[in-house]
Amino acid sequence: MYAFNEFAGGQLNGTPDFYCRDLDRFCEQHIPLASEAAQARKRQTQQRLKWVTELWDNPERFDAVVATGRYDRLCKLTEMLSESDERAWQRLRNEILAVRAREFLCAEAA
Repeated sequence: MYAFNEFAGGQLNGTPDFYCRDLDRFCEQHIPLASEAAQARKRQTQQRLKWVTELWDNPERFDAVVATGRYDRLCKLTEMLSESDERAWQRLRNEILAVRAREFLCAEAA
């Protein structure tokens, strides 16, 4: 779902490389570059999406939702939470990419 790049743990070809040369790609170690608000929003949307996913995965709870006629509401809630999580991810991603681009431009200017 998320576009973390192929090197794990900030390593590229076996050597530590916190800043990948491709500015459009990043790993989990870059997440602290985003604001705390963006990180908190992403964590919050993930928790909400996890809650509704667990509801879908639990047969007893899911059957209870269907039995009370709330299936359509559950579908709409799932869609809304998924879209909210995607927006939070885009916000986080954009902040990280902006910081990386600024650092790259400052490094080239020096």
